[in-house]
Amino acid sequence: MKTIKIFIASSDELRSEREKFDTLFAHLNNIFKKRDIQLEAVRWEFLDSSMGKEHKQEEYNREIKECDICVVMFWQRFGEYTNTELKVADTELREGRKPSRIYVFFKEPGDVAYDLQLFKDAFEREYGHFYCKFDCIDKLQLDFVLQLEHFLNSNLVKVENSEVKLDNVLIAHLDNIGFAAGNEKYRTLRERLEKIEKELAELEPIYQATQNETIGNIINNNKREREKLRKELGEHEQILLNSAINIAQFAGKRISERMKRAVALFEEGKVSEANAILDEAERDADDILNGLREIKTVGKQAIEELILRASTMIADDKYSIDERIERVDAIYAKADELAHECDYDEEKYDKLLFEYAAFLRKYAKYNKAVEIYNRVITLRERLYGTEHPDTAYSYNNIGIVYKDLSEYEKALEYHLKALKIKEKVLGTEHSDTANSFNNIGVVYDELSEYEKALEYHLKALKINEKVLGTEHPDTANSYNNIGIVYYELSEYETALEYYFKALKIYEKVLGTEHPDTAISYNNIGNVYYALREYEKTLEYHLKALKIKEKVLGTEHPDTAMSYNNIGNVYCALSEYEKALEYHFKALKIKEKVLGTEHPNTAMSYDSIGIVYYELSEYEKALEYHLKALKINEKVLGTEHSDTANSYNNIGIVYDELSEYETALEYYFKALKICEKVLGTEHPGTAKSYNNIGYVYTKLGEYEKALKYYFKALTIFEKVLGTEHPNTAYSYNNIGYVYTKLGEYEKALEYHFRALKIKEKVLGTEHPDTANSYNNIGNVYTKLGEYEKALEYYFKALKIFEKVLGLEHSNTKNLLKVIETVKAKIKE
Repeated sequence: MKTIKIFIASSDELRSEREKFDTLFAHLNNIFKKRDIQLEAVRWEFLDSSMGKEHKQEEYNREIKECDICVVMFWQRFGEYTNTELKVADTELREGRKPSRIYVFFKEPGDVAYDLQLFKDAFEREYGHFYCKFDCIDKLQLDFVLQLEHFLNSNLVKVENSEVKLDNVLIAHLDNIGFAAGNEKYRTLRERLEKIEKELAELEPIYQATQNETIGNIINNNKREREKLRKELGEHEQILLNSAINIAQFAGKRISERMKRAVALFEEGKVSEANAILDEAERDADDILNGLREIKTVGKQAIEELILRASTMIADDKYSIDERIERVDAIYAKADELAHECDYDEEKYDKLLFEYAAFLRKYAKYNKAVEIYNRVITLRERLYGTEHPDTAYSYNNIGIVYKDLSEYEKALEYHLKALKIKEKVLGTEHSDTANSFNNIGVVYDELSEYEKALEYHLKALKINEKVLGTEHPDTANSYNNIGIVYYELSEYETALEYYFKALKIYEKVLGTEHPDTAISYNNIGNVYYALREYEKTLEYHLKALKIKEKVLGTEHPDTAMSYNNIGNVYCALSEYEKALEYHFKALKIKEKVLGTEHPNTAMSYDSIGIVYYELSEYEKALEYHLKALKINEKVLGTEHSDTANSYNNIGIVYDELSEYETALEYYFKALKICEKVLGTEHPGTAKSYNNIGYVYTKLGEYEKALKYYFKALTIFEKVLGTEHPNTAYSYNNIGYVYTKLGEYEKALEYHFRALKIKEKVLGTEHPDTANSYNNIGNVYTKLGEYEKALEYYFKALKIFEKVLGLEHSNTKNLLKVIETVKAKIKE
């Protein structure tokens, strides 16, 4: 376990604040033990009992040199010892030794001694540090935790109901923090919300007693307004916190006068005014690039300002998200160009490029992200060499982007490069090495090379269980990854076994209200969805949604994913209005948070298109599928699996409209992509073969239909095995064509093969099993064996009635068929 020693220096007048640090450190250590990190506070009170003959201050100074971080606090008095400790820490820092970070805090207000005021006025000139001010323990704790999270290269701080938390531990209440308490919009929203809460508290008892309809309507209106305000307040709180997080990275650094003005305005709650000042920085950066490149110092300060400008711009909701994305991209590009011209410090340049690339990936500018990540690799190879963990992390990052782009060979190339470094430098039993195994396993899963995927995920699991233990979140992540592979293989019992193992760890270690716990609920819900156990599916997806709405907020992409999942369930249940309601909720979030040109937004368009298809509203279905296609072609390119999926969806609609030539055109476009990107032995390619075969069946071109169906079957049998539902669907398709050709014995042979798989894998009460019974009944009807036909029809009917209900179209249609066959028997 890594220990981070933190020296806390202050005079005795700040004893209370130092003691608060003890409580905070106890909470933080409970959180950080999951990351194999332990904080150790070093204070002069702790050293008294061990004093030797040396002067105490010399021992304090020696302790400072052993610490990773030095926290220095001043209030009213200028403590001589505190000043000495700061000077020692600063000298060591400048020489490249420990401590590697110094954070200075001035408490306000107070009757400041004259010598302290002089020191404070000269502080930045002497030390070159940006110091923090606090007026209460909440502000001190928040600034410290944000700076610590920056030091640890993490960002787990969240805001919820005006409370800032780190992994559910309360750090500060926004009402006590200047940037929120002084923010007019925040105060207004809080006041309006409190007023409504008060009105509801007064009215609800009256309504309970009188059942007065007018009062009931007022209550309902107030509740709707309350939810709207909660949502708006939550969004604004997150914006404020995000800016505070970005400002925290400047602690201990020299910043420009303009940036100090912007930070001061932000601290007073004046976000737009701060952004306006930083607008000057962006214009100045243009001036520098256009002819003032020789002023290197000014240029370097401008870069720091632009980094903060990127943060405030993405948070400034008076612009649309699409406009913010484009402007932030331009700001980062400007900072990049300026850094190149100013001979910017290479380690800082590395951080700038890394942040830029991460931004580009988040907002689906994948090709540009690859370009920047490649530059990060070049820079890190120069800084650290080709066999350094930081270089390996760069390989990992670019590998992930190539996976996003469906360029799987390149993704594997970079993940394997990262693995080779980690095994050599960190060893074969390190958690970072396990992370590379996981990344490689994920790519093989995408390629449907499930044996290889399992091989790498099991390697990761073995390391994590040994190094981190059987109750660590990373171990749970390995269980989840293994569960995903078994889910793809339709080995649902095994998938659930691993998903529940992961869930047990997350619930115990992270709690029942953590996003990772929600992921496990989602995964379990997906298995029950495949099994058509829709009540259980909804139960787990709603559990996931509840966590995400509470922890991540109602406008987070992961929350949108839960809305999508729930929408899919309602679509399967033929509750199309509810399905659309949830899919439009998801779309609204994605358009607002990710923009109108993001693949996740395209996914929502496709989901909505599918619902309209089920409603037989084919024009609307095409409208949304074409919207999705436009995004995918622009963002992912014309050779991406998601683009192929959009072509397939469009083809399905034209197929239903009996526009078979157009349907085939889109299906062949999808096939061309799949064969190139996924290969000729991938289930995604087989899906295109099936779709093409289906059109040829409708056209009565049965030989061509069989040719494509057998191509699909060959892939499914080879990749997924002879007991997978997709293999069964191919048997069904082939059986259907043989029925059309009047080759009833062959038709029965393939339908019975399909039935055997479905009964074994999906169970005897699954709608897909019922479909096989139905298909067999159809063949026996063609043969005139009506009693046998009824036997299988009734088996199908029993399932449809139980699982889908009496009002479902499948149930109603089958009842009509049964009546027709009964009539034939009477004849």
